[in-house]
Amino acid sequence: MAIAATHGTSSSAIFTCVPQRKFDNLDETTEFEPEEVQKVVRMAVVYRRHMASETECSSDLFTAPARRVLEAPKKLWRRGRDSNPR
Repeated sequence: MAIAATHGTSSSAIFTCVPQRKFDNLDETTEFEPEEVQKVVRMAVVYRRHMASETECSSDLFTAPARRVLEAPKKLWRRGRDSNPR
């Protein structure tokens, strides 16, 4: 795994995006017996998850937050050493 460091920078805005569709692991999983699904769901503590639709790509999920960062108020875009909150 590669590790890189960038000095003199800071993050001033973070935006995320998840698919709108929610999948209920207990109710919607049909490939396994309900008892087995319940065991796994309780062990992993993942009762529901977001899933992309058939027409959604990963690029759709990162384009929306990227646009929000670029459209963020200019006050979030600071330059210079004094903006580093060390």
